[in-house]
Amino acid sequence: MLFNSSETPFIYLDEMIVQGIFWMRITIHNNVIYD
Repeated sequence: MLFNSSETPFIYLDEMIVQGIFWMRITIHNNVIYD
């Protein structure tokens, strides 16, 4: 992933972390239900 020098990578990093936690919680939730 490439960043512009004028933009902060933290915005993209934050977005990736939020997405990761979101999908991780869904996966764990589904595993708990169906196990």
